[in-house]
Amino acid sequence: MIETSVLTVSDLHAGYGDMEVVSGVDLTVHSGELVALVGRNGAGKSTTLHAIAGERFGKFPGEVIFDGVDLSHANPGETVKAGVVLVPEGHRVFGELTVLENLRLGGYPWRRKRRAQIGEDVDRGGQQQMLAIGQALVASPRMLLLDEPSSGLAPSVVDIIYDAMLAMRSDGIGVLVVDQDVERTLNTCDVVNVMNRGKIALSGPAASLVGNEEVANIVRGFEDMPG
Repeated sequence: MIETSVLTVSDLHAGYGDMEVVSGVDLTVHSGELVALVGRNGAGKSTTLHAIAGERFGKFPGEVIFDGVDLSHANPGETVKAGVVLVPEGHRVFGELTVLENLRLGGYPWRRKRRAQIGEDVDRGGQQQMLAIGQALVASPRMLLLDEPSSGLAPSVVDIIYDAMLAMRSDGIGVLVVDQDVERTLNTCDVVNVMNRGKIALSGPAASLVGNEEVANIVRGFEDMPG
């Protein structure tokens, strides 16, 4: 039986210096659940992930509880020890080992694909992004935070990364992902949170938000236009 864990974020504030970027975010992610944060650039999505991971960049309030452990004041190392691991945007790890050697270290999300097929399907950027995720998985996380894992990659490569996320979900790992591709998250994730101006403006089961005009307006910035 998969151990059930839950990440609960309550009234989270975060920013840089004296500038608050995230203002009172509440969200929950369970084991084996794929949850997305979407919104236009500058909405506070990435700052939220980093704050959850222990990078507050200032003295801001908020509560982060994972599996009953209070991580509200934990540093990144303590957060990883607790089982919550962040893969930041642009984390293209490419060390001394070959791609396949790195994938063997932490590449179980790709177990459904033959190694040869992986080599044929992904480009260098995709390989590096998967290595970053694979290396994060070496820490045996129970909750994975992914910041723009598909940024700058070809659609076919993004398909592979989302397949990996689905495999993690089926193995009981909770995933909180920030992605600009709203349509893909709505069609893949269990829950979608739409951020606007540092707050969660809309939240619900992904299926219930498909075709929602308010989601599109927030992401495109139309809600700020004079009517």
